Amino acid sequence: FYILMLFLFPVYVIAQDETGVDEEMIIYNYPTTIPDKLSPMIEGDFKLPTPVYNKAFRKIANGIGDMNLHFQMPLFNGFMLGGGFKFGYYQFIDFINSNSFSNSGKLFIYSPYGKLSYIKFTTPRLFFQFSVKAGYSIMQFNSYTCTNSGEGAKGQNNIFIEPQISANIFVD
Repeated sequence: FYILMLFLFPVYVIAQDETGVDEEMIIYNYPTTIPDKLSPMIEGDFKLPTPVYNKAFRKIANGIGDMNLHFQMPLFNGFMLGGGFKFGYYQFIDFINSNSFSNSGKLFIYSPYGKLSYIKFTTPRLFFQFSVKAGYSIMQFNSYTCTNSGEGAKGQNNIFIEPQISANIFVD
């Protein structure tokens, strides 16, 4: 009933009185103009990886974490060059025999990389970043079954390329 009343009879409320406010005294917590040049950046992110495409992988894998930290320096005209490190951790159902299983399979991924980016501001508060990461991935897998059979952790190393598009918004 109350929600219906709010839609039928909207109320206009003034939260702050703007009379007597000097425009020169207002301080914005966000950029008001598009920057002429870029500055060095340190960025990081954390994801909870979820397998969505590969049905077999989705049934046995649990993504625990995917962390990324990198540094970028401006080159010219919106281009940035940098490097960073990516770490991933997954748990797998380790099939011991046909009647039981345990969550003891673990996959660790260590990936140092280089990054080339292009940053394009559309407004003072919004910019898009188009980038590509290329590096070397070191994967290590260990499980209860491998340990019981007398084998240690298994590993695989490979080169990777990862394109990325991001939208970044400044808020106050």
